[in-house]
Amino acid sequence: MDIKKFENLREWSENQWLHAKLGDKRRNVRAIKLGINLMTNPKIGLTNQTNSWGDLKAAYRLCNEKDVTYEKLQETHIKNTQNIASHSNEKNVVLFIQDTSEIDYSTHKKTENLGPIGDNQGKGYMLHTCISVIPYDNPEILGLAMQTAWTRNEKAYKGNETRIQRRRRKTEGDIWKTTIEKIGIAPTSEKAPYWVSVGDRGNDIFDFFLASKVSNWHYLVRLCQNRKIETDKNKYLKDFIRELPSKTKKEIKIRGRNGKSKRTIEVKVTWNQVTILPPKIDKHKNLSAVKGWVIRVWNIEENLEWILFSSLPVEDNKTALEKVDWYSKRWLIEEYHKCLKSGCNIEKSQLKTLEGLLSLLGFLAIVALRLLQIRTLSRLPQKYLAKDKVPQLMLEILCIKYNLSMEKLTIKDFWRKLARLGGFLERKSDGNPGWQTLWIGWMQLQTLTEGAYLGSNKCG
Repeated sequence: MDIKKFENLREWSENQWLHAKLGDKRRNVRAIKLGINLMTNPKIGLTNQTNSWGDLKAAYRLCNEKDVTYEKLQETHIKNTQNIASHSNEKNVVLFIQDTSEIDYSTHKKTENLGPIGDNQGKGYMLHTCISVIPYDNPEILGLAMQTAWTRNEKAYKGNETRIQRRRRKTEGDIWKTTIEKIGIAPTSEKAPYWVSVGDRGNDIFDFFLASKVSNWHYLVRLCQNRKIETDKNKYLKDFIRELPSKTKKEIKIRGRNGKSKRTIEVKVTWNQVTILPPKIDKHKNLSAVKGWVIRVWNIEENLEWILFSSLPVEDNKTALEKVDWYSKRWLIEEYHKCLKSGCNIEKSQLKTLEGLLSLLGFLAIVALRLLQIRTLSRLPQKYLAKDKVPQLMLEILCIKYNLSMEKLTIKDFWRKLARLGGFLERKSDGNPGWQTLWIGWMQLQTLTEGAYLGSNKCG
């Protein structure tokens, strides 16, 4: 990912919405302008992001047009992401990381057409997102690969249904399979990278494994169910893998929780090839078993255990650790949803209908992705020098402002100083700057750069 791609905000907005099929070219012009306003300061809401009362009313009208849907607003971005994901890369793989989140509007009593969320006491809609990532040490986020929003029925299921009957009919679990089907068949040429869907325990669905094979997809899924596997004694998968001794070790970073800060821990890793037998449900009776590789990652002291199932071969410790590294990138989808909720304040929008909120999602989903990209860029290793990665004029202005050496400034120190423009205090205890201070700092530095550029032209 090139930092220079973040220089021109208008060009970025035109790339997203100039050719969107919104029913009227004037709406495209309005969408481009609104996209720039949203991106300039994503958190402050439409009333403050628009420049005038007329612009605010125009934004409301745009979001309430029947032809302006989140699918149409995202279409160009998603096609571009899928196109980039089809091109070869050094890793020869692209991860498609999926997860579902709830968008909560429980406090917005007058908003129409929302559905139940959580324990059915709240109101909002469900959102399933898939982002495309190349798993470098500092991952490259290509873009939004697919997004689906829906509302639940007032009753999740009929009271007289048995557990087996509920599993037989279409459920929200089908969204994992539907997502890869919407994206389409994975590229088959020799030079094309593998497309690997990465999901958490909610993705442990037998139909998904079968659908992936049909669409030429691979997958890496954290298992939830203790499925029966094909062995001499017909053992269950979790019992089988837990009996195997550790084959290798790896250090991984885990997020802070339960009063503990973010830290690096050592985990044990073991792996083996298995064949999962189909579930004993009527529709599965004639289906073949699924072959793959199971990987167990665990740390007893931290009460951590991942049991992963991979369709790509795990032939030695190196490939096992590679899959563990891929799964560790899954946290990016959680960060994405955090950017959408706290970064773009999507749950505070005052639009009065579900349809209007979903149209706004069409903008903010792409804005949140851009925030996540710039946050990821700020995590480049200390070894890189800023002069090799940052546009020269921006670097010059930042170095003049803080009396720094352009020749010696590292990329990490560049981002910390830039975040300082956005309110980051730069104390040792603060850790890495967050996306908000990074983006505000970036926008301020851009303003200073544009002013310096115009001034130099006038002097010339």
